[in-house]
Amino acid sequence: MDAQVQKAIQEYDRGDFPWGTPRPRNWFLVAGSGKLYPAKYIWGLIINAKPEMFHTTDAVTGLTERGCLIVEKNALPGFKPDDFDDQVAEALELSDDELHKRLKGTGAPPQRQLVATHQFARNPYVAAATLRRAKGRCEECGQPAPFTRRSNGAPY
Repeated sequence: MDAQVQKAIQEYDRGDFPWGTPRPRNWFLVAGSGKLYPAKYIWGLIINAKPEMFHTTDAVTGLTERGCLIVEKNALPGFKPDDFDDQVAEALELSDDELHKRLKGTGAPPQRQLVATHQFARNPYVAAATLRRAKGRCEECGQPAPFTRRSNGAPY
């Protein structure tokens, strides 16, 4: 993801919406954190053009060429961007009694959702050298490693 994309994401996160509040679209840019951003609006911030002035395919193509992961909303079953945060904000406005009333009958486990993220293709030799060098201790603070591998109990 290049610097212009990162800058556009920062503007979006700050609420810098020069063309008004973005409407949910069908295509989303997946940030490294897994957070989704409307691809067309982010592209508009990059090229400084109102989203209505270009096609969605232009945004998808341009962002993909810049190394971004783009997903279609329909590929994410049950996903509603920013819906959960809005619902939590509304629930926080309820009285304790009303909140407890609404909690009744919500015992079903939550539905699983597909989340897209980037993962580093790590070099096993770098990992082995780092583990050997650390000798089971945190290289930052020097304390014993706080985690152990499930497979063999070795510290990391």
